[in-house]
Amino acid sequence: MPMELRGRKSFGVLTYDFAPHCWRDACISMHPMYSHVDVKFVRMPHDLSVEAAVQRWVDRISWSNIQVECAAVTIERAGWRRTSVRLTLLFVGGKALTAALSRADVYVAVADVFREARKQVLASDPARRSLASTG
Repeated sequence: MPMELRGRKSFGVLTYDFAPHCWRDACISMHPMYSHVDVKFVRMPHDLSVEAAVQRWVDRISWSNIQVECAAVTIERAGWRRTSVRLTLLFVGGKALTAALSRADVYVAVADVFREARKQVLASDPARRSLASTG
């Protein structure tokens, strides 16, 4: 089952369009919603792989029925071997959430800040607590 993948540049972030595919006469969109993701690097060089990891985490949150309208991520060097990540999510409906933490590895910091944000969302909404064990 081939899936067409076209890259497009928007807001300085590379995003991908996933073409819908049909399986047993039911068309399913591979990507439920596009979110604007703003990634800012402070006191460290811009890294495309870290930016791609942030985009994957925003997509992962969107797949768990949490509709993210906008995400702002600030990644900065907090010390010689520490990276600090601050995440602000704006949800459809106007609700906002902010999470921040510091880790030695930038990829671990990105993953942990998104996990923390997901825990906060699930704790605040009892209807979504069944999603706590996913991803």
